[in-house]
Amino acid sequence: MEENNFWLELGQISIPIFIILLGGLGWLYKYEKEKRKEIENKLSDKKYDTYKFVIDVFFKIIANVKNKNSKADYTKDITEINKRLFVYSSDSVLRKFFDWTQAARKNQNSLTYFAELLIEIRKDMGNKNSKIDANDFLNHLLTDFEDAKKQGLVK
Repeated sequence: MEENNFWLELGQISIPIFIILLGGLGWLYKYEKEKRKEIENKLSDKKYDTYKFVIDVFFKIIANVKNKNSKADYTKDITEINKRLFVYSSDSVLRKFFDWTQAARKNQNSLTYFAELLIEIRKDMGNKNSKIDANDFLNHLLTDFEDAKKQGLVK
């Protein structure tokens, strides 16, 4: 009989302790999840700002191309884009950026590569199933799309 009382008392003590431990683990999980979500939101804001900066630079480049301003220097902007994308962008966006910089160095369809970068940014920001491609975008943006194709600026 004494042995049954021992197990009964042990159960009465251990069950509340077990419930408290489970509650503590639940709270810890919830706290870590909220903390992770807060960090993801901050990173998402930084990513949005970075992508906005890339798009602003793109439209500066387009404006200078339209105005035939070949002396425009984008070194500072490209360096800033490079830093920001390396930290905040997805791998697919960063790879498109690398493709564009390589093409720009070789004067190969740089507008197409940059448009592909913008399309990849668009996908990374939530339009994963987008059917818009670089040529759709450039055809809309450039009034002389066919001429740009002939000059080798776009594919």
